Amino acid sequence: MKYTMASGAAALLVLGAFLPRASAQLPNIDMVQVSLPYEVIAGDKTLPPGDYTIEQLPTDDDSPVLMISNSAGLKVRTMAMTSRALDLQSPRQSTVSLLHVGKKFYLDQVWVEGNPYGYVIALPQRLRRQAKDLEPVVLPARTGQ
Repeated sequence: MKYTMASGAAALLVLGAFLPRASAQLPNIDMVQVSLPYEVIAGDKTLPPGDYTIEQLPTDDDSPVLMISNSAGLKVRTMAMTSRALDLQSPRQSTVSLLHVGKKFYLDQVWVEGNPYGYVIALPQRLRRQAKDLEPVVLPARTGQ
């Protein structure tokens, strides 16, 4: 009986040694839900107006990828390459920013409440030069699971 209890205790110690490492490796996935009132260009697709989920895909590097899908049966799905932006004051509300250029809207930034970072979407080269002069359209988003 002592041998069984000692073996069990040793197994728990070994398991306990691996649990913190395993939980530290699980990625923190950011996700927001937003209603787009306009057609929005994101990545290589034009998204029709509607409700969307924007979710960070787990990656091994510092260039997060966002997957964007609509809530109507995932009929529209695209991915957007991003970089991270830092804000020392974590936003109190999740938001999605669009850049309005002529009659087109481009997905620009995603901020998740409580995070000191946001996602800046890679824009076409011609827009990157104009981005400083454009006013963003900021839409409220809901943090979702």
